[in-house]
Amino acid sequence: MECEELGGRYKELQDRHFILMDADTGKVVTGRQFPKLLAIATDVHGGTLFLTCENRSFELNLEEVLRRNEVKYAESTSGNYANKTAKIGINFLRLLDGIKQEGLDCGNQITEFLRFILGTNNNIRVLYFTKNVHIERDGLPEEGWHNRIIDPVIFPNILNVLKSSNFLQVVYPDECPYMVVCESSLDHLNSLLNKEDHVDMRYLRPVIAVSGAKAYDEDVWSELKINDVTFTCSIPCSRCVLVNIDPDTGIPRRSEEPLKTLRRYRLPPPDLRLVLHQSPIFGRFMGVNNKGTIRVGDPIFQSSVLIMLQTWQVVVPALVGGAACTAVALYIYQKRCYNALTEFVEVGTVSKLNIYPVKSMRAVSVDEMLCTKLGGECKELKDRHFMLYDGNTGKFFTGRQIPKLVTITANVEDNMLKLTSVVQNAFRLYDGLKQEGLDCGDGIQKFFSQLFDVSDNIRLLYFKDNLYSERDVIPSKSWLLGFVPNRCDRIAYVDDVPFMAMCESSVADLNTHLDADNQVDMRYFRPSIQISGPPAYDEDLWAEMRISNVTFSCYKPCVRCVMTTINPDTGIRRESMEPLKTLRTYRLAPGKLRNYYKESPVFGVDMGVNNTGTIKVGDVVYVRYKTHRC
Repeated sequence: MECEELGGRYKELQDRHFILMDADTGKVVTGRQFPKLLAIATDVHGGTLFLTCENRSFELNLEEVLRRNEVKYAESTSGNYANKTAKIGINFLRLLDGIKQEGLDCGNQITEFLRFILGTNNNIRVLYFTKNVHIERDGLPEEGWHNRIIDPVIFPNILNVLKSSNFLQVVYPDECPYMVVCESSLDHLNSLLNKEDHVDMRYLRPVIAVSGAKAYDEDVWSELKINDVTFTCSIPCSRCVLVNIDPDTGIPRRSEEPLKTLRRYRLPPPDLRLVLHQSPIFGRFMGVNNKGTIRVGDPIFQSSVLIMLQTWQVVVPALVGGAACTAVALYIYQKRCYNALTEFVEVGTVSKLNIYPVKSMRAVSVDEMLCTKLGGECKELKDRHFMLYDGNTGKFFTGRQIPKLVTITANVEDNMLKLTSVVQNAFRLYDGLKQEGLDCGDGIQKFFSQLFDVSDNIRLLYFKDNLYSERDVIPSKSWLLGFVPNRCDRIAYVDDVPFMAMCESSVADLNTHLDADNQVDMRYFRPSIQISGPPAYDEDLWAEMRISNVTFSCYKPCVRCVMTTINPDTGIRRESMEPLKTLRTYRLAPGKLRNYYKESPVFGVDMGVNNTGTIKVGDVVYVRYKTHRC
């Protein structure tokens, strides 16, 4: 396909270079007014336009149309879009704002053919666009336009790029010269529809259809590159009643599907909703930056608001066809792409759940966990509700100061905390011995002093609900979140957040960077939720996670320190400083986070729970992906 500023071209086929108008009113006519248009097959070859429908056909000699050179104009039917956009400084729908567009009239015979097929007495005229006719239309966003898909905070120059380009000039498409849809987005839509309401790509009418990408990945693309042709992705494609029309029969569905379902989960974000109202978005409009030819087998690249570059490959032939006007479909395979802000997609299963009753001590693995705002619970176990502190200074102790803490097993049963060490007799602390102010008494001080061979006044604190605490989790940097909702969580004695999740594959990948003597397992990283199935470091990109009926916000990477160098069996810090030393070679925070976290690598994702509930080992894990990396 030849990609030109005004649209795709294949031999004599040019995308949407014909349009219908009502000669009595001067208004454009589309499938919205005459659904039967979608059942008309079109082709152009040998200087002739061919129309076919219901075993009837018509041929139009285009040379004769050019010879007559009878120029007429049609006016877009825009409703009240112009007034609505003006009020909020958004004008990317100017092309629908009653703007006039010229074309060469194609004569009376094609009018009679269409009136018969459409069953109307209206004076339907066909206009043909050529280079010599005047057109005022463009699809250029103005300064006020932005949304979650192209955010000026993330891409401060994107609007300037659009405004300095001519590629958003349009002929007769509704919005822009090109529109792209991922096949996986269509598959997801069909999973929400009854079988009798399933749709194929013809209902959505893209110029470029993509296979291999994740559902709704097109929402976050900023550029697409095929061979030497680059496209800038502009506004999302808003959907109307056209998607309800059966392309084989030209009859609208009585069920009003798929538009009815799309309105349930694909309405535009708040700022665009002021303009598009109840019109859902599905697919992405694009303009071409530089002309060129794209072919089957060309390597393809895309960059997104994740500020990444991924490699793709064309794997199946282009298809030529269409109804009322011709579109060329180019099917693309993506070798690897991280999604951003998708619907929830299945990524793996819960392989292990951990509760750490005492900060820095060993985990207790459980089969199921109640997820609360303060952390995980199972029966009497509550995550990090106990913590050691220095009774003389008031400073708390962790494994950073006392590495052997990681060798102590803690359990709570029948209102009794039991601490066990391989080098010391067990210590039991009854609930009734707790002192006001959460200090757990003098008895435990002797246990720790003997165990660690120190004279410090080591004491134990117990966290109880409703007691005064100044600790919370309020992210201080909004750009850490992407478009993950900001939150304010109370916490007990965790370092940062109530929950931390990690993928098993991330640890497996880390071990490929380490010598045999420095291999690690998941205990070195102390996650609450361990997940099998996703690729390594997939957790970097998660915005939300859902397990069973519990959803978590993933709003901060987990920053690593010397705790990761402590052997959990011996409580001895490794002299090699591994794996921290290796993590610093390839897992330092990206972008702005580097200034924030300095030389502390990131590994795992910190989370807060949105709604409480119970999760179990073996539960399926679903995630939504972030809108961008920091």
